[in-house]
Amino acid sequence: MEPPVSSSRGPMGPLLWKLDWLESQHLLRNPVRESFDLLKEDLEGIDTFLLELSDEDDPNLMKQYWMKEVREICYDTEDYIDWLFHSQLKIGSVGVAPRLKISRLPRTLNPRPNVVSQIKELRARLQDASERHKRYVLDNSTSPSSSNFMRSHWIPEWSREAASLLVGIDDSKEKLIKLLNNGEKQMNVISISGLGGIGKTTLAKQILQELGWQFGCHAFVRASRKPDTRSLLRSILSQTGWRHHSEACNSQQLTDQLSEHLRHRRYLIVIDDLWDTAVWDFLLRAFPDVPQQFKDASYEIVRKCGGVPLAVIHIAGLLTRQQEKSEEWDYVERSLGSNLNITPTYEGMRKVMNLSYNGLPQCLKTCLQYVCMYPENCTIWKDDLVRRWVAEGFIEGDRERDNEAIAQSHFEELVYRGMIQAIDINYNDQVLSCIVHPMVLDFAISMSAEDNFITTVDYSKNARELGSMVRRLLLFYSSAKYAAKLSGMTLSQVRSLAFYRLVKCLPSIREFKFLRVLVLHLWGDHDDSTRLNLSGIDRLFQLKYLKVTCNFCVQLPTQMWGLNLLETLEINAKETSVPEDIVHLKYLAHLCLPAVTMLPYGMSRLRSLRTLKHFDLCGSSDEEVKSLKELSVLEELQLVLTTASADSVERNLNVLFSIVWLLDNLKSLALVRGASVTKDSVPIIIDSRCMSCPTDGFERLELHRGTCILRRLPRWIGQLGRSLCILKLGVLGIVKIDVDSLAGLQVLKFFSLYVRIPTVQLIIFTSDAFPALECFKFRSGVLCIAFQPRAMPKLRRLKLSFNAYSGVEYGHSMVVGIEHLLNLQEVSGRIGAAVGAKVSDTRSAVSTLRGAISRHSMIPRLNMKTVDWIEDDRVRAGDMLSKMQINTLSEDHRFPGGKIGGQYKYKG
Repeated sequence: MEPPVSSSRGPMGPLLWKLDWLESQHLLRNPVRESFDLLKEDLEGIDTFLLELSDEDDPNLMKQYWMKEVREICYDTEDYIDWLFHSQLKIGSVGVAPRLKISRLPRTLNPRPNVVSQIKELRARLQDASERHKRYVLDNSTSPSSSNFMRSHWIPEWSREAASLLVGIDDSKEKLIKLLNNGEKQMNVISISGLGGIGKTTLAKQILQELGWQFGCHAFVRASRKPDTRSLLRSILSQTGWRHHSEACNSQQLTDQLSEHLRHRRYLIVIDDLWDTAVWDFLLRAFPDVPQQFKDASYEIVRKCGGVPLAVIHIAGLLTRQQEKSEEWDYVERSLGSNLNITPTYEGMRKVMNLSYNGLPQCLKTCLQYVCMYPENCTIWKDDLVRRWVAEGFIEGDRERDNEAIAQSHFEELVYRGMIQAIDINYNDQVLSCIVHPMVLDFAISMSAEDNFITTVDYSKNARELGSMVRRLLLFYSSAKYAAKLSGMTLSQVRSLAFYRLVKCLPSIREFKFLRVLVLHLWGDHDDSTRLNLSGIDRLFQLKYLKVTCNFCVQLPTQMWGLNLLETLEINAKETSVPEDIVHLKYLAHLCLPAVTMLPYGMSRLRSLRTLKHFDLCGSSDEEVKSLKELSVLEELQLVLTTASADSVERNLNVLFSIVWLLDNLKSLALVRGASVTKDSVPIIIDSRCMSCPTDGFERLELHRGTCILRRLPRWIGQLGRSLCILKLGVLGIVKIDVDSLAGLQVLKFFSLYVRIPTVQLIIFTSDAFPALECFKFRSGVLCIAFQPRAMPKLRRLKLSFNAYSGVEYGHSMVVGIEHLLNLQEVSGRIGAAVGAKVSDTRSAVSTLRGAISRHSMIPRLNMKTVDWIEDDRVRAGDMLSKMQINTLSEDHRFPGGKIGGQYKYKG
């Protein structure tokens, strides 16, 4: 397997591997072959010294400088060899180099005169470096080697709960709660200050979690040292329930929207990591009805917390790998000193992080440094990060697992050790996203700068000239006021570019030559005709990862055959066109395009595809849909229905369900609705008999109720008991045998069920049903469910959506047995109004639901809202319920009729 790129050795490993491979394939002839042989010998000799120094935890400045020099020579050498073979493709005969992922290769490399002289120049630089190593006697020192530290690929419970770790600040928490519950109706501003890492964010998060439900709306946002005020305002609007803002709104428009939205509401907003008073002054204008005397009000709650959670997490992550090595514990104890618990300082925290960092294997050091390619306080999605690690060549594969699986284990290890902090965790206990603590990010940036691994530039504030040896570049603009295009820097040697914000300042793609990773997050003034032109991108022959996020159209090149190494293509934009030859990208593994994109002709050729997202199922032909069955390694499929009325929709859905289960590796299938499909759209009814059972290992099925609903629950769902974790679907109707078949899903964590035609039978969840379920959402025109003892023993969240009907007396029969859900923490209710229902009917339904919940011994958090209506078969449900009243259940029995499964008794 090809060795990985690392922050300490650079591309030395892959470079030597390529030279070995070229020699074994007899692709070189004299005098080129002789020059390459000598180059390989020089590299192998100098790599011995580089490996020794790479094992040192804290090499001195002389050693750092020498290692940096050698890495730069290796980068230049690999770039030259890559370019040399790429240029030979046009003049050489056709060959195959599968391990190098080159689809065409000359049988022999032409002995151009400048090749020999270029290799000679590179060898001279290596020999100079070797002489300096001898001259300065750069011997290896003895220090604990990071290679002694064990690795693991599971995340313990303490790590998942680390975000709520509070050490010695109970008094501060109690005081803060009193200030928030002081009964005042005017805006109250409370400041929590202190050194980074001592628990300010942890305290605020726990307060928000415990008290947030008492407020009409709440939000948590991170400002950072270089905040994007538009993103902050959009995030607050979104979290507080505003659904009408546009991506094109400027800061002032967003401020006005937020001020109007919060007016007459009780809200709790946490703004974390606020550094600049000017930013606070600007945000303050968005909060309505603020008396002048409160604009300057601030309470100093925490000057110094009693514990340092960041330090605790890092040291725990380090020592958990050394449970049987007392000498390592002694070493850590001696290294820490005794001042941290007395006076937490930046220097003390840096010492802790340095100990933790030195305890990482080299592969994890490289992966951690790469988080510098994300702006501060940016939410980092796992899939994005691990795929970029793979594209960069940081991952060394093995015979048992592919590179992405190994990269995911690296991600989990960094979470385990507290280097990155988990944010989103799905119902399968998998971390989906993370953030990096500002102090950890500062540390990673400093380590990366020492290795010249990543260069981070805020060009609106730091318009400095950069050196010619920039290999990976994060370029962003925290302010539009002084923004200008990057100048005075050579970009041809840059391997990775992450560019954030102003589209007008984006460098020309044609300036780059060896890009492997390109990430663009863009915004700026635009109209409907604005397009991002990426027509020159097809010249980037080394490109493996391309992701574009913007709110306007993206124009890809008409041909993409030059991107034959591309592994990931993700476009999050208004729309984009798909070049016809995209189906010839044989290494493309992840393809995510806007929802209005049609499936290209010839999809069956993409045999490496593992992820396919957001294509429009409506506009694609049934032949194109049928071709998906050839994607034998496909793991995740998400398609969009942009309309619910086209004649082709039902046909395509039936074709999809007939072939999709033939994909042996498929783990996730999702159908979502486009913007034009509303709650009033009539969904397509699918006969579940045309759906065969998925293969073992299928984990997630999501069929949005706006796309299609099943006539009956498929019998085979119960056969997925050992793999299915997430189930979201709608059915036309449901009977007892359907519920019983679902109850055996042993690992199901999330279940959302929509019943189109309300049933007059009580839906009963029996004892021991859904043993792993943590969240249950039930949506139907009529709420009529019951829970037996020991049903859903791990359920924490329950969301119920139903309609109130005119003249119905509910008694206690709406929700029966809720007190048996022993771990229930939160109940959400969405109550609509059926045809003819009055406000009093809605109030009666709300009161009945509250009464049912009050019987729970722990009284879970309750979030009740009234909505227009819950979509159902209005005519049938209305006719049915307008003629009957629901009797109160017998006090002598848990369920109607004195037995499980009995029907309700109605009276006219």
